[in-house]
Amino acid sequence: MSSYRRAYTYAALQPYLSKPIPLIQLKYLTRPSLAEQKAMVLPSPCAFCGRTWGGVGSGAKDGSSIICERCAIRNFQLNEGFKTLTAARAYRRRLFDVGYLWLEMLLDEYIALHELNSYEDVSPEAYGRISDLATFVMNSSTTTAQKVRLHNTPDQAMIEQNLRKFITPAVERLLRQG
Repeated sequence: MSSYRRAYTYAALQPYLSKPIPLIQLKYLTRPSLAEQKAMVLPSPCAFCGRTWGGVGSGAKDGSSIICERCAIRNFQLNEGFKTLTAARAYRRRLFDVGYLWLEMLLDEYIALHELNSYEDVSPEAYGRISDLATFVMNSSTTTAQKVRLHNTPDQAMIEQNLRKFITPAVERLLRQG
């Protein structure tokens, strides 16, 4: 039996089924604008609507079919019980952005530990290692319930406070190694 619960079943999410949950503010990683998404050419037509432009929303691992961003959000809205497309888009974005926020927090630690001037001073190799570390720590140190609580927390400062608990001495040692 699956332990997966639909978004509409969480009490903390009830206010955000109709209105967008606040966006996570990222410092380094950027989201494409709607105009930029519309200018994107899909590698193959959307499996649902047939459109050939817009951001890729999801797809088969083997690349045999893709779903455009618009259809992916619409399916997410229907499957998760969101009352508006805007609310579904904001929450779906948050599922990605909490992980990006964690990555940015580790990048900040790395920049401070190595006394770098800015994000641009992080080498591509170091960025790759930090990204891998972020994924590993998040996947090995948090339960699904903890991840859901992070995603369902509307206040970014509270999310950051909870994520800081995962910056352990072991994580700091790995960041120091560069």
